[in-house]
Amino acid sequence: MTFQAPKGVSEYVPPRSALFEEAREAFASSARRACYGAMETAVFEDTALFVRGVGESSDVVRKEMYSFEDRGGREIALRPEFTAGVLRAVLEHNLHKGPLPVKVWTSGPAFRYERPQAGRYRQFYQFDLEAIGTEDPAVDAETIAVAWDAYTALGLRQFTLLLNSLGDSKCRPVYREALQNFLRGLDLDEETRERIEINPLRAASTTTTARRTSSTTRCSARSRASAAAAGMMACRRTSAGRRCPASGSRSAWTV
Repeated sequence: MTFQAPKGVSEYVPPRSALFEEAREAFASSARRACYGAMETAVFEDTALFVRGVGESSDVVRKEMYSFEDRGGREIALRPEFTAGVLRAVLEHNLHKGPLPVKVWTSGPAFRYERPQAGRYRQFYQFDLEAIGTEDPAVDAETIAVAWDAYTALGLRQFTLLLNSLGDSKCRPVYREALQNFLRGLDLDEETRERIEINPLRAASTTTTARRTSSTTRCSARSRASAAAAGMMACRRTSAGRRCPASGSRSAWTV
């Protein structure tokens, strides 16, 4: 019997592994220059942590997490992203009680049960940057600069910086209500309608949008939902710790 790597896994062996290490070191060096400290967190966590941190309405939680019950009867999930685990570690080790913001970086594999295709894997690698405990927009600019410096250090030139926002505490609730009212008027499937009530900002990320079978209709309804969600760009703040007492900025780049 011969064995192969599971479907959807990207492995790095020489000489390709040298390029992988070069990319990771470029991001790590950029983060260290900006005074971010290294952190290593668990590859698996309580499933409830990701449900709370990522959002129960997200496709990541509903369809893509590798979750299981371990031999002790605990509900465990392989991490689909880094922020939830980093925030858990910051609170557990009382880092938020010291100087703020808490600035950390980490990297490693994450796991999502997705359909493997070019540039999308079930086991993939991310470099994650977190600044926790501040609402200073300068920190947002700093995280962008860290990525920009890493890209340029790798010799990349043909890339574009796009800016977006989730809004602040004043404009986001108003936009949320307006978006819900707009989406309720569309011909959408039950899954998407449920998501509209839980978190309308994720409504455009569903893989099935319209109930009618026509692909043109599905694309049209999905495009309208995406266009409405994309309209929230007037406010400046971006918050990462949305269900955690420690809020801040975060960025993640997939290798």
